[in-house]
Amino acid sequence: MRKPRLGAVTLGTVFSMLGVGALPVIAALLAGEARRSELTGLILSAGAAGGLITSLVLTRWPIRRWAPESVVAVSLAATAVPFLLLAVLPAGWGGLPFFAIAGALGVPVSVAVFAVRDQESPPEIRTQVFTLGAGVKVTAAATGAAVAGLAAPAGVAALLAGIGICQALGALAVVLVGRVTPAEVAAPSIVSQAN
Repeated sequence: MRKPRLGAVTLGTVFSMLGVGALPVIAALLAGEARRSELTGLILSAGAAGGLITSLVLTRWPIRRWAPESVVAVSLAATAVPFLLLAVLPAGWGGLPFFAIAGALGVPVSVAVFAVRDQESPPEIRTQVFTLGAGVKVTAAATGAAVAGLAAPAGVAALLAGIGICQALGALAVVLVGRVTPAEVAAPSIVSQAN
C-alpha cells in the first residue's frame, strides 16, 4: 500500500488478467460460431506463440531504457488495440494474428512487473510480495473466466470489447495509482540529525 510503483503495476495487471481470463471462453465461442472445434486451441496457441517470440526477443534485447511501470502502462494500452479490433472484425481464422499480437504484447508486462516487484519488495517479505501478486492475478483471471461464462449470451464481440476495456483500465490504473498512492516516508537519517 505504501509503494506507489508496486501498487500501480499490481492493480493494472489485476484489470488485465480479469480480461485475459475470458480468453478460453471466447476461444470456445469463436470456434463454435465457425463450427471448427480446432479453432479453440489455435486461438490460445496463437497468443502463446506471440508471447514466446517476444520472450525470445526480450531475452536478447531487454527493455532497459524505460521505467518498468511505464512499460506496463504502454503495453497494456497497446494490448487493448487488438482486442478492440477483434470485436469489430469478422470472427474466424483471420483473427489469429490479432491474438498473437495480444500475446506478444503481454510479455513486456510480465517482465516489467517482476522488475518492479524485485525493486520495491523489502527483502524480508519479498517472497510474500511475489506470492500475493501471483495469487491476486490468478484470482482475477478466474473471475474473468466466470464473468465471461455468465456473459456469453451477450456475444463474442461484447466479450472481446470487454477484454480490450480491461486492458485499457489496467493501463489507466498504472498511471493513476502511481501518481496518487502516498509514497513511503523514509526514516530520518541519524547523520542528518547530528548536523
